[in-house]
Amino acid sequence: MSELERTIFTPAPSSKFTLFPELPTELRLKVWGHAARTQRLLKLQYCIVDRKFFTFQNLPAILQTTRESRVVGLCHYHLSFGTDKQPPSTYFNANDDIVCFGFEQYDDEIDYMLRYFEKQSSILESKDQIQNLALAEYLWRRDYDYSPFAAWRGNWTIPKFSRTFPHLKQLICVQGQQASFDGEEESQEHIKSPGNYAGPLLVKSDSGLDLMRNSKLALEAVFLFVQNENHKHPERLCPEVAVMEIRYS
Repeated sequence: MSELERTIFTPAPSSKFTLFPELPTELRLKVWGHAARTQRLLKLQYCIVDRKFFTFQNLPAILQTTRESRVVGLCHYHLSFGTDKQPPSTYFNANDDIVCFGFEQYDDEIDYMLRYFEKQSSILESKDQIQNLALAEYLWRRDYDYSPFAAWRGNWTIPKFSRTFPHLKQLICVQGQQASFDGEEESQEHIKSPGNYAGPLLVKSDSGLDLMRNSKLALEAVFLFVQNENHKHPERLCPEVAVMEIRYS
């Protein structure tokens, strides 16, 4: 067979694993279980008029791939973020989802959401408690009025923030997001192939230490507060404070 014939008749390698349905059930369930633990950045929205939490994001893939995957996914995700006016309508995985503030959300939305969690923190079930939280860089600025760490709020802001999210395991400053949302949608230029787009990921920043030392931000103060609380109360859960940046897969 000539080189040309081999090129024509040799099938191209497939990017799909077509034999997956034929795998043993136990193995398939393990694969679905691993997929259900994928890191997801959850951009919560809040409607002030309807007093309702929601998100514009699609359902997690595990909940809409097959019936089998959905059954496994529902062991990890549940409907959360209900209010006294509206039932919960956002699927949430407290262990793995990273809730993001400062991304395509207006300042007053973020302010309402922070106040909501402050009031509800003591009565929320553990499955509804935010464990991983990412704040855009501008929300760490001391001179920004809507920052939870704004100078005008006084020295009690950091302890108050800690009480607002008592189950927090990870508190992230997302480097590079330096301005509040202006109503324009996020650019989609980074999505080269929508069919293969897995969404944004957070990775450790190489210049995180420089940002930590920036006196205009509350990062160092929060880090020292958490460190001090950890020394005073080693039995309590204290979050890791990290600087990360968004990467697109």
